[in-house]
Amino acid sequence: MAKCGFGVPALSLKSARRAILTCLAGASGIVATAVISVPSARVAAQGGDSLVRPWSCLVSSAASGSIFSTTINPACGAIGKTGRLPLGGRVAAADVVAPPGPPSSLGATVSGQTVVLAWNVSSAGGAPTAYVLQVGSSPGSSNVVVSSVGLTTSLTADGVPPGTYYARVVATNASGTSAPSNEVIVAVGSGGGGGTSCNLAPAVPTGLTTSSSGSNITISWQRPPVGCPPTSYILQAGSAPGLSNLANFNTGSDSTAFSAGGVGAGTYYIRVIAVNAGGASGPSQDVALVVGGGSCSGAPGAPTSFLASVSGSTVTFAWQAAPGSPSTYVLLAGTSAGATNAGQFDLGNGLSYTAAGVPSGTYYVRLQARNTCGAGPVSNEVVITVGGSGGGGGAPAGPGFATLHGFAGSPNDGSNWSTVTQGSDGNLYGTAATGGPFNPACATNLTGCGMLYRLSPSGAFTVLYNFEGTTADHRQTPIYPYGALLQASDGNFYGTTSEGASVYRMTPGGSVTTITFLGGGSYADLIQGQDGNLYGTTALGGEGTCPADRSALCHPTPGEGTVFRVSLSGGLTTLKVFSGGADGARPYGGLVIGPDGAFYGTTRGGGAGQGTVFRITSSGAFSTIHTFDGSDGSFPYSRLTVGGDGNLYGATTNGGGGANAGVVFKVSPGGVFTVLHVFTGFSVPDPSPRPGVPLDGAYPAAPLVAAADGTFIGVSASGGAYAGGTVFKISPAGGYAQLFTFAGNAEGSSPIWLMRGGDGGIYGNCQYGGARNMGAIFKITGL
Repeated sequence: MAKCGFGVPALSLKSARRAILTCLAGASGIVATAVISVPSARVAAQGGDSLVRPWSCLVSSAASGSIFSTTINPACGAIGKTGRLPLGGRVAAADVVAPPGPPSSLGATVSGQTVVLAWNVSSAGGAPTAYVLQVGSSPGSSNVVVSSVGLTTSLTADGVPPGTYYARVVATNASGTSAPSNEVIVAVGSGGGGGTSCNLAPAVPTGLTTSSSGSNITISWQRPPVGCPPTSYILQAGSAPGLSNLANFNTGSDSTAFSAGGVGAGTYYIRVIAVNAGGASGPSQDVALVVGGGSCSGAPGAPTSFLASVSGSTVTFAWQAAPGSPSTYVLLAGTSAGATNAGQFDLGNGLSYTAAGVPSGTYYVRLQARNTCGAGPVSNEVVITVGGSGGGGGAPAGPGFATLHGFAGSPNDGSNWSTVTQGSDGNLYGTAATGGPFNPACATNLTGCGMLYRLSPSGAFTVLYNFEGTTADHRQTPIYPYGALLQASDGNFYGTTSEGASVYRMTPGGSVTTITFLGGGSYADLIQGQDGNLYGTTALGGEGTCPADRSALCHPTPGEGTVFRVSLSGGLTTLKVFSGGADGARPYGGLVIGPDGAFYGTTRGGGAGQGTVFRITSSGAFSTIHTFDGSDGSFPYSRLTVGGDGNLYGATTNGGGGANAGVVFKVSPGGVFTVLHVFTGFSVPDPSPRPGVPLDGAYPAAPLVAAADGTFIGVSASGGAYAGGTVFKISPAGGYAQLFTFAGNAEGSSPIWLMRGGDGGIYGNCQYGGARNMGAIFKITGL
């Protein structure tokens, strides 16, 4: 295998893209395009039909596996007020539409054994072609009913057996399925009367906020989104999170706001509890209220990449810093998902913590950052098991490997260069730089212009959006999304394109909007700063001349790449234009936030011609902290990773020794640089399996992933016993071990992306292998 041209000191934007794809991805064959048929116009929901069906029909629909079906068994047709089925219209070829948004305002009334459900139409996304009723015996479940009800927005079910049911509605069309509506609790045969029978305690209130002006305070929150409605709320205030030693009283009202005057100066930790005749909810998250003196710039964001490892009764936690200057991190632990009944523990302001003597059991743990302004959102949830038959709950011996998806290429799948990131809903969301419907504008890649997709934990693959180029000028239409998606604080995903260079926004349902154009192509993932803005890099060009309405072509201005800031609404600021000299050139990797709050990144060129490591602040103050000379590595491609010790860790794709196969390095924010491992690549020019010969990896092009024990997991794009790349583990002191070698075929080869999931698994993407040698998505467990 060739060395992929990583030693080439300078490439034009287009030739750089082609070089990366040609060498690391290879060429794929042309596949005939296809037309996706969906409804050509939004079909109005038939809200007045008031569909009536026997409960037994709805239950049998679930049993027969009719989930998301747009047809209904004639035996289960409408009766009573309607004599027909309100299904969608004819399907015809037309433009692709996005999946629909969720239905809203679901309500229920009960009279005897008859239940009436009604909801509002989906107001966002593409047009629904049907609504699907989901009913379960517990919150969030659908073990009782999953049945399509067409386009009606009301439904009457008679003959419902006594019991308590949890109901919600989703919208669906040819492009996918929406998020669920609000969930309602329906109690049949236990309350009687003509209204909704609801005798359960309410759910936890959400959205708690506080403000103060002098000695006047205002506290507000949101009603629980599911469950029986509250009749009043309890406000608690303490001198520390979790305490109620300063105030504990019932408001006596179902109002979601409370104001008071004459409050003494100090910091109060506030929480709210919902109450009705069925009991009280659990407490909301604590939010700090600062009264009198001092200043407050806002609560911190959520910690990321939270993970845990278990050894006997000792548990080690590690995470990436939360934006917004947290003063401490609090561990929330429960014995079920989302619960905190096992306690809240202050872990201090570090980025790792080891707890000894943890009692045996299974715990669901999350992390929350806090400061004097309040408590931020929680991190991903991790499940840990301490004690039991698993030898102390630790990971199994040796990593486990699974291929989640093999790319098939055009016209309906992605190909080759791809990435994944995990959304807050647990699904994987990703980019494929090529693939999708064949497009002449992207024929240089013998495939489509790229796509965005979703992959469920069970392996269901859904195309969310296809990029479409024009032959007129690639600079006018965004195509080729190389960088990984970022889910920002508003819940939307953001990414970049390398031609028609832009920053785009994608909703979780797949609706895409270009929010700004860039002066040069970007190959890197974005990061959200502590100020809420997005930060990223372009590989070439300067500030650019791109009109917001694309009324004219975009022309790059001179430069060797940029660092930029963009607001969530699209306001663009160029913080740095690289000159190609001592400051570096061509930053292909993204940025990370260092322990000092500044951003750190790498360039593939400039300096001594082999690349640099740089530091830049949100105001644009820039400095080069290391210059590669070849002996210590050359041409870094991926972003850096911040270790628990405050140092930055990364890899170069070349340099470091006679094999020119790259290095793993450590550099402090002040520039103290250490080579941790030099890759030796192939010992012979023979890619065939050589049992017993521990061939090293070569050309690492993916970011390192921090492990709970303070080590790092990485991949090399080539080398190993089968020449398809490797998975390795390396310590901050340089202790190195090869854990897995890629053999190609279905499992994939040439891994070029890596990230840690909320379940503790490591997810990555391969350039080759898979169903048609067009790459694969994999998962590794036990690391």
